[in-house]
Amino acid sequence: MNPRKLAYVFVSVFVTSRCNLNCPFCIYGKNEKDSRHQPWQEYEATVDSVEKILDHEANKRSLIVCLQGGEPVLNKDLPKMIRAARSRGKICGIISNGLLLPDCYSELLREGLADTQVSIYDHTFEKLQTILPELNGRQPVNASYPLTRTVLERSPEHVADVVEMCRATGCMSLKFNIVIPFFSGSQLDSSETIYEDHKDYDELKKQIRSRFPDYPLFFPGGSKRSLLLGKEKRCLNPWQFASYDAKGNLGLCCAHLPDPQGKYGNLFDDVNGGKWLSGVNTQVMCKLREELLSNSNDIPKLCEGCPHLSGESFSSRL
Repeated sequence: MNPRKLAYVFVSVFVTSRCNLNCPFCIYGKNEKDSRHQPWQEYEATVDSVEKILDHEANKRSLIVCLQGGEPVLNKDLPKMIRAARSRGKICGIISNGLLLPDCYSELLREGLADTQVSIYDHTFEKLQTILPELNGRQPVNASYPLTRTVLERSPEHVADVVEMCRATGCMSLKFNIVIPFFSGSQLDSSETIYEDHKDYDELKKQIRSRFPDYPLFFPGGSKRSLLLGKEKRCLNPWQFASYDAKGNLGLCCAHLPDPQGKYGNLFDDVNGGKWLSGVNTQVMCKLREELLSNSNDIPKLCEGCPHLSGESFSSRL
């Protein structure tokens, strides 16, 4: 992949590893507990580190920059980072749990924040009922909700409550996220993942869309257990999505976040004889692209249980 001819559509920078919540299902939290032995200060982004990432040859032609964490609002330099992204002609967004946004949202908007995704969780639902009208009165947010197998099977009516709350409080849209499996030791934990053969999921989508026909909703396809055709490997993430921590360590996608040990590579390493190739053509990334482009029906190891394998991802809503 030549970034002089192609560009990542979407660049994600993890500006902090801190969060005001401690959600047990959080992938980033699991990464931190499993492999982050350094203090959080080591991975607290600065304006300079964000600018260095955005100015790299691999990213400077990208369209969208997402600043996230952890909870990005905890980074005191977030307004300046948004300004830096906007000064480079980027559309800038953040992903937040929303609880701390009332105190800083106006400032972030003044600096050019274009898109805010607020993640709704069952344990923050009541607080957000009060917070979201205030935020949406300034600039409407897009909401997301992690749909687990437990909710689907035990309390599907709660999904309608989430949609109704988002609509009533003025959110622009609601995106449901299927929980992506994670490795617990050497075992893949997919206990909360919803697979495509789960009939209750199809029924839920029909019911919700019938009840809220005019409200923008996004339901991803269920995760695949097997492939019938190689063409079912339609994920575009390895070509259009790049993620980094403050030190430039790479992630592959939203399921494989930046690793502090650099197991996916580092943006600033000299790869293949030229720094402009760094973070684009690492060995892991090239192997993943090759497996997705092949006609083999095998699911790539890194893609097991991922709902985006079928091509259903954040890009569907851009």
